Amino acid sequence: MAPFSVRRHGGPVTIVWLLVGLAIVAWAVFVFNRLVRLRNQVRSAWADIDVQLKRRHDLVPDLVATRIVREPAPSWPTRPRRGWAKPVKTLGLGWAGLAAETPVGGLLINRLKGK
Repeated sequence: MAPFSVRRHGGPVTIVWLLVGLAIVAWAVFVFNRLVRLRNQVRSAWADIDVQLKRRHDLVPDLVATRIVREPAPSWPTRPRRGWAKPVKTLGLGWAGLAAETPVGGLLINRLKGK
């Protein structure tokens, strides 16, 4: 027997393990690149939102100034006064009470009934 033996390197099992390792490395590179691309898309989207908000912030004072110049203050109260639209008391008579209470109610009832 010789003092050292010659061993074969690179049998079929070794090639399979190399291919499996190469596939794992390729998958890891693909996943890493995908995550980096998604991170960049998110950053770009937030930057776009920031730009839109800054534009809107810059436009609001001009919009308010334009509205103040073009639209005078209303001469009537903007809120309705209390009691402006009082409910009709039907006295428990339903539609007949409405017709008896107001002349407009009577016309309305007659119109709805088809008279």
